[in-house]
Amino acid sequence: MKKGKLKKIKVISLSILLILLILILVFLFIKLKNFFLESPLFRIKRIKTNLSEDISLSFLGKNIFSVDIKAVSSQLTQSYPQYKEVVVKRVFPDTLSIEFIKRLPLFQIKVKDRFWIVDEELIVISGPQEEEFAHIPLVNSSLNRNLEIYLGKEIFFPYAKEIVSLIKELKTKNFFKDFEIPSIFSYTLNDIHFNLNKIDIRIGPPPYKRKLKILKEMILPRFYEELERIAYIDLRFKDPVIGYRR
Repeated sequence: MKKGKLKKIKVISLSILLILLILILVFLFIKLKNFFLESPLFRIKRIKTNLSEDISLSFLGKNIFSVDIKAVSSQLTQSYPQYKEVVVKRVFPDTLSIEFIKRLPLFQIKVKDRFWIVDEELIVISGPQEEEFAHIPLVNSSLNRNLEIYLGKEIFFPYAKEIVSLIKELKTKNFFKDFEIPSIFSYTLNDIHFNLNKIDIRIGPPPYKRKLKILKEMILPRFYEELERIAYIDLRFKDPVIGYRR
């Protein structure tokens, strides 16, 4: 009987100790939380960004833990759609770091006598400019003359996906490194072609990997000495066709 009472007392004592421990932990958690949320140490004093322009953010003086960085990132991505991503980080104790990740230029188009740069997702990332951008391929296509265009806009035109595929493959094969940056024409799918050192390369519809490999590794080296005499190289058929200037 005495042993049973002792066991009961031990169980009650352990329960009381456990409850006290939980209460102490809850108390410490609340105190710690209040410290992080109310301490001047964690008030935002600096906002660092890799943009040259000023951005309007009203976070100075706010607690660094109270800022929803995912919401801020989403808001800035919508405000600056010409950037691929906006990464927001807390840098303790008092700084917000905001990194704008650039979209990479793929080609340029001309709309209403102005030039604009577009990335592989067909997002307008730079422009307008009166002069053609240097070292960026110019795409000539059936663009809507009344096309509304601005930074961050996603544009559409006939055979745009084919053009993206072609330019990416040209870059993969280092054509832009070894040859003059070409102009690309895409008025009809079968007649997609581009200029390469004043030679008209008629390439037609995709896939482009095999066609460009033949051009880069077989045709151009073989006819290197007479490239100036070649008017066009037609890669749309099983066997390439080479036409000479008259």
